[in-house]
Amino acid sequence: MRFEELRTLALVLRREYVDRVRSVSFLVTTFAVPAMFLALAAFPILFAGAPPSSPERVVLASGLAEPARQIADTLRHARTGHYVPEIVLNTTPQEHAQLTAMVRDSRIEGFLWLDSAALRSGRIVYTQCLGERRNVAVMPADDQHLPGILRISEN
Repeated sequence: MRFEELRTLALVLRREYVDRVRSVSFLVTTFAVPAMFLALAAFPILFAGAPPSSPERVVLASGLAEPARQIADTLRHARTGHYVPEIVLNTTPQEHAQLTAMVRDSRIEGFLWLDSAALRSGRIVYTQCLGERRNVAVMPADDQHLPGILRISEN
């Protein structure tokens, strides 16, 4: 090839390159596609939820100290969260109303209600507030369910 042919080829290639770079499709694929991949990678992180920065305060209301102590020990060592259980040895309707008000006012994350009926049946009730909704979970009182009890809610 002669010099003049190489120069013409370089001019054509340069013009094609500049036209391609200035096109909308090139700009979209250059900037939007990496942004889309970044968003797709970050999307699951947004919904995974950060671990609580402070311990979650829960109250165990029980008529008997020993079952409440055992559940409190299980919650302290739970791998699903960092809980600070407080034991209240009072299961009167007034105490239930007071604990419900504390949950509604966000003074506590929730409470386990272990009255005599719950202890007899082997089923415990956990009450928590998520936004404006009050959720109540009824679960079997066994070692398999206790660590995850604060993550399960039913209306």
